[in-house]
Amino acid sequence: MLTRHKFLSAVAFVTMCVTPLPTFAAGTLAVDLKTPFISFVQDESIPMKLTVQNFASTTYIVDDYGDHDQNRIEIRLKHSDLGYLPRKGGDTSLDTIMIMPRETKSFEIDLNKLFILRPSSYLLQIIFYRGEEQAASQLIKFDIVPGLTLGTVARPLEGAETISRTYTLVYWPRNKIEALFLRVTDSPNDHVIGMFQLGNILRFEPPRIAFADNGQVIILHQSSQDILIRTTLRSTASSLEVINRERLFNDGVRRTTDALTKPTK
Repeated sequence: MLTRHKFLSAVAFVTMCVTPLPTFAAGTLAVDLKTPFISFVQDESIPMKLTVQNFASTTYIVDDYGDHDQNRIEIRLKHSDLGYLPRKGGDTSLDTIMIMPRETKSFEIDLNKLFILRPSSYLLQIIFYRGEEQAASQLIKFDIVPGLTLGTVARPLEGAETISRTYTLVYWPRNKIEALFLRVTDSPNDHVIGMFQLGNILRFEPPRIAFADNGQVIILHQSSQDILIRTTLRSTASSLEVINRERLFNDGVRRTTDALTKPTK
């Protein structure tokens, strides 16, 4: 039964979602927050660009020493059902900062390193405190989605017979373009050990996964009418990394350019 209190809470949350607050300047600070997308696939990086202006004649410093411990930065992330989420740690780029007088400085934070995020809707706001003053960014609404699965392959991990490594290809439309992702998990705990954005995909031909010697995993997918992308990963018990990406003409033979990324050493 929907009580009056629950109804007003739901209305308040929807209102916050559709009416973001303007950037707020607290006399000496102004904070702006931007996101590249309004939806992200679960486990991918979630970058947020934070820009701060210091209008004061004194330097703005955040650390735990002396008078500066009165300054702090609060990252408020609200889950649509669970309320505000606690930080899990990870990214410390905002734990100690310095912004000179009249300076504008930008930071990029990855929310996936700071919070445990599951498919849902979220509201984000970042607040800078200068003593008792505070300056808050606008509210940013975004969604975490599981993605749409194209295929899954599981194989025993060479050198670790008790572990099964699963490779799952998922896609998600963003800005009228479908993006392809590879999620890699290890069983029996289904621990996510890697999430890779493989580029745009046209689903005229299904992407393919092949396995080669020395722990190499090769993914081939169509990115445009004429172009295929071949991504090669090294997948072993001690490492998981992209070692090469290259464009191929759609006949699968001729290269259009040199490798998109050079093999890592």
